[in-house]
Amino acid sequence: MAMIKYSTGPLNNLAFRNKIVSKNIIINAAHRGRNDQGKVHVKVFALNGRRRLIASLSFVVGPLSSAIKIIDVSKTKAYEVQFSSSDRDILFAVFGISPKNKYVAAHRVVHSELTRI
Repeated sequence: MAMIKYSTGPLNNLAFRNKIVSKNIIINAAHRGRNDQGKVHVKVFALNGRRRLIASLSFVVGPLSSAIKIIDVSKTKAYEVQFSSSDRDILFAVFGISPKNKYVAAHRVVHSELTRI
């Protein structure tokens, strides 16, 4: 089966006076399928000028279950998250977490908002 890839596109991580907006991001993968486990690959790129890989992880999501991963983006001025899976039954989302441990609305990207690449 062919690999399906999605991207958040670039997400700016600087606010007023160059303060970081999100210190971490929460990666969610939800498997809607009833039969097989789904393998997921996630890559996070810092976009501080030159694009640089800062996180790469692979994990399995069981049928009718989900997985959550947390990634540090506190040293990035901007970042992009890419998801890939060969399983069409897996939905993805990203949520930013501020230095004060609050959700960052501007860094919330749900599956329907991801760009297929």
